[in-house]
Amino acid sequence: MNKHNYALNNELDEDIMQALADNESAVPMPIDLKAKLRGNIMDRVAQEHSGEGPGYITVRASDDGWVEALPGGFIKILKEADENGSLTYLARLEPGFEMPSHVHEFGEECIMLEGELWMGDLHLKKGDYHYAAAGMKHGKHRSPTGALIYLNGPLPI
Repeated sequence: MNKHNYALNNELDEDIMQALADNESAVPMPIDLKAKLRGNIMDRVAQEHSGEGPGYITVRASDDGWVEALPGGFIKILKEADENGSLTYLARLEPGFEMPSHVHEFGEECIMLEGELWMGDLHLKKGDYHYAAAGMKHGKHRSPTGALIYLNGPLPI
């Protein structure tokens, strides 16, 4: 094929393909193969609808996995660290929890799900959002009531 006949050859190719398609007869698929293919497709659809399978992470509230990271402070990893070292986790603080001030190597964000937390003079309550950029220092953490916190960032230990 030379470059000058390219458009013409494409038109001929389409005509030939149409003629073949018009004269092609269906080949029956074996019943067991059809059932297997359909089962595979339906399994994928079910995984997508359930939020499970490749590409999804589901952590149930009832699942175990809480680890005491600090006295009175438990964490549960929801998503492992990404390429930046940031991970997603829950922190459950018992009433009376305290943690010394610390500097953040990486950015960290949190959403208060339950309870209250003091970070130095900053008072966070249920529903509050807080972000600390890399290099920022938090004051002493304390939770007189206990708390449940959603966090994304490095572990503070």
